[in-house]
Amino acid sequence: MLNAARAAAALLTLTIGIAGPAMAQYSMAPIADSGESATRRVRPHTPILSAQDVSILGQSFDLANRGQWDAARGLASSASDPIVRRLTDWRYCASDSSGADFQTITQFIAANPDWPAMNQLRTRAETVMPHASMSPDQIIAWFGSRTPASGDGFIKLGDAHIRNGDRSKGEALIRRGWIDADPTEGGSTILFGQYASLISNAEHEARLSRLL
Repeated sequence: MLNAARAAAALLTLTIGIAGPAMAQYSMAPIADSGESATRRVRPHTPILSAQDVSILGQSFDLANRGQWDAARGLASSASDPIVRRLTDWRYCASDSSGADFQTITQFIAANPDWPAMNQLRTRAETVMPHASMSPDQIIAWFGSRTPASGDGFIKLGDAHIRNGDRSKGEALIRRGWIDADPTEGGSTILFGQYASLISNAEHEARLSRLL
């Protein structure tokens, strides 16, 4: 597994590489305390990424910033170190404008559970979850014991429980998705298209209190 610590180090290498490539080959390490103060020395170490892979990562991120995701991911695949493609895929899955689908994001989460911005990745997965083509059991199993990360997640999980016969639990989740979270247009369409009667003045007032 390409773990989060190595991914973070690769990102740091990219940042340092932009400022000054030579710095990517060194780190600061403390040596023994010599009384009142400790001295420090520069200690060489093996770079996380080669200079070529740092360049590829930077170019891939530039393409991603311009919304050219296919080109970004394709270029990242040419790097010798797979962490470059994994980092680009991480950005792809976390972006709300990349077009990453539910399966792609879910697979990334499963393969990289310790990576940063996991809540953002789950939010994206919940937002693009094709709940209409999934069975209630599939949706409930996907969430497991985890609390939804988004308004869309609360609404889709609530809808699944209602379709599965647990109306009380489902209604509570849907109300929470409106009061405590901010559903997207897609989530709001489900909410007000199918469950508008669940949202009374009390729910609107509770939501307004949170927003103010």
